[in-house]
Amino acid sequence: MEQILKGRIGVDDLRLFARKGMHATEMNIENEFFLSAHVDYNVADLKPGAYLDYAKLVLILKECFLSESNLLEKIASEILDKIKNEWPLATGAWVRIRKSNPHFQDNLGAVVVELSW
Repeated sequence: MEQILKGRIGVDDLRLFARKGMHATEMNIENEFFLSAHVDYNVADLKPGAYLDYAKLVLILKECFLSESNLLEKIASEILDKIKNEWPLATGAWVRIRKSNPHFQDNLGAVVVELSW
C-alpha cells in the first residue's frame, strides 16, 4: 500500500485587538483575541517550487477578522472559505478564534470558536 505524505502549515496565536461580540459590553471595550489556523495538503500535489505561504495565511486571518462582522462563527467561516479559494489543493483546514476575558461575564478566562473541514 502506497503511503501518502501529508503536510500542514499553521499560524498559532496571532494576537489582535478589536471590539467584536454580540453583547453591548463587548462593543464598548476592545478585547484581546488570538487567532490560529492550520491548512492540510498532500505533499505530492504541490508543483515543484510551490508552497503554502505562512504570510498569506496571516493576511487571510487579519483581513477576515478586521471585517465588519461581529459574530466569531461567521468570521471563522469566512477564513475557511478564503483558505479554500487561496489553496484549492488543501485537503482540510482548521481555524480557532479565542477571545480573552470577554466583558459580558465576570471571571471568565476566554471563549473559543473552532471550525474545520
